[in-house]
Amino acid sequence: MSAAEDPAPDPARGSDPPSLDRLSPREREVLVGILAGLTNKAIGGELGISHRTVEIHRARIMRKLGATSVASLVATAISLGAGAHPPSAE
Repeated sequence: MSAAEDPAPDPARGSDPPSLDRLSPREREVLVGILAGLTNKAIGGELGISHRTVEIHRARIMRKLGATSVASLVATAISLGAGAHPPSAE
């Protein structure tokens, strides 16, 4: 069987249930900003990256978690336990 007939499974897609464990550390940082309601520009400013890079990370997060909109991303992330911990007092 050739590779075209039997493609290797893509860990970012497939039938596996969504999990925050699939996200890279940077994607998790971007997700925290999304859950806080920050704009791409504000997230980028906090992380020292461009807003376009934030958009790319957001798209990858959405793909990995199976979200079709930012609203469904937030709902999915919350249901998976993201944002469950209150921010630490500084």
